[in-house]
Amino acid sequence: MDNKSYTQIQERLNLNKDKIAQLPILKIAVLRNIMVEPIEPYLQFLGFQLSLNTTIHFGEYDNVYQEAVGGQGGLLDGETDVILLFTRLETLSWALTRNYVSLNQPAIEQEVERIQTFIDDVLSGIRRQTKGMILWHSFELPVYPALGIFDYQSAAGQQAAIKSLNDYLRYRLKKTPMPI
Repeated sequence: MDNKSYTQIQERLNLNKDKIAQLPILKIAVLRNIMVEPIEPYLQFLGFQLSLNTTIHFGEYDNVYQEAVGGQGGLLDGETDVILLFTRLETLSWALTRNYVSLNQPAIEQEVERIQTFIDDVLSGIRRQTKGMILWHSFELPVYPALGIFDYQSAAGQQAAIKSLNDYLRYRLKKTPMPI
C-alpha cells in the first residue's frame, strides 16, 4: 500500500464502490477488547488492491469470549474467511499487568493458567463455528515492567510470564486445525 492518508483511502473506496461490489467477497470478523474500528477502511483498501470485496464485521466490545464460545451475535459462520482477534491483556488480567508485585508464584501460575484456558476456549469456540483463518494479535509486553530492571533478569518476572502466554498463544494457534 503506497502511503495514502485515511481520507485518500476513503475517497478511493467511494470512487470504486461499484467495481468493488463485483469482486469476490472476503469476510473478516473482528473480536476485540480494544477499539480498532479505524482499521476498517485500510483492510477494505488492501482487499481492493488484491481484487477482493472485503467486508468487516466487528463483534461487540469486550465480548470475545461470548462471541467465540457462545456463538453470540451470529458474527462467526461458515462464510467467515478470516478472524482477527485483538485482546489486551490488561483487560483480561489486571493481576498480571497492574498488580504483579503483590502476587506470589502460585498466584502467578494460576493466573497464567486461567488466561491459557481462555485462549483454549476461544480458539475451540471459533473453530466450532467457522473454518476461517485465525489471526490473534499477541499480548503486549509492559513498557515499564513491575520489577523494573530486575524483571528482565528474573525467570519469575512479569516479562517472562507474559512472554510465556505469547508462546502458548503461538503454540495453540499452530495446533488449531486449519481448513483444507
